[in-house]
Amino acid sequence: MSDRIPIDRSKWQKPIYQGHYDERAEFYEGIRCRCRKCELSFVFTASEQRDSFERNGKYPGWQPSLCPKCHSKFLELVSEEAAYSEKWEKEGDAAVQSEAFLKEWLSLLMHAESFQKQGFGHKIGMVKKRLREQDAGCA
Repeated sequence: MSDRIPIDRSKWQKPIYQGHYDERAEFYEGIRCRCRKCELSFVFTASEQRDSFERNGKYPGWQPSLCPKCHSKFLELVSEEAAYSEKWEKEGDAAVQSEAFLKEWLSLLMHAESFQKQGFGHKIGMVKKRLREQDAGCA
């Protein structure tokens, strides 16, 4: 038998927003979700909901779009991408001149974008532009 976790609406960011739960609901319940990346079904558990809504301030209508495995991989990619962005900021044109650096970064960005999360499109465009500029300079 699963633990019954009571809903404390006073800790919700927006207590009047019901999301999955109407005003009569007293306990969180597991919600079945589908991962956008791998398309597998997973359960957004009652304890994960309590943490998300009451501790992390997410709206009660929010549901995760990635399963735990894909979410973990996505966070790894975000961390790797941050290292590329930092190198870009520190080295500037020296990094831009490295075709290998740009291609590796583009590959990582494309992989991250495949998780259907926002925030990578502008960087993909920027890196592609730099690669085109390099190709034009070599022609």
